Order: sequence, then structure tokens, then C-alpha cells
Amino acid sequence: SFITLAERICNRSVIRTNQALIALAQRFADHARELAANAADAETRAHYAESADTLTEALKAPMVRSGV
Repeated sequence: SFITLAERICNRSVIRTNQALIALAQRFADHARELAANAADAETRAHYAESADTLTEALKAPMVRSGV
């Protein structure tokens, strides 16, 4: 099918935004792991570790794409 220039630009913008969000989530997960390693009490360590694991698992999940 014919894709207009505007659609291609929009698609690239979405891809760049997704890549930026993925990189940000990876940074959050890394930071949560650092916080967990340096937390003073067990409850805080567990919270940060769980947050890091949740982000990591979410990043591993397959992307669901809707058909257009």
C-alpha cells in the first residue's frame, strides 16, 4: 500500500519515542538495582529489587502491535 511522507515521519517518530521509553525504563531498572544494593533496611531493598525485576520483565515482553 502507498504510505505518505507524513505517515513515514509519524512512524519514525513513534519508533524513536518507543526507543527512548525503553532506554528510560532500562535506566530506571538499573537505578532501582543500585538503590536496592545500598538500601538500609530489608523492606526497602525488597521494594527496589521488585521494581527492578518488574521493569526488566516488562522490557522482555513481546510488543503487541495492532493492525492498521
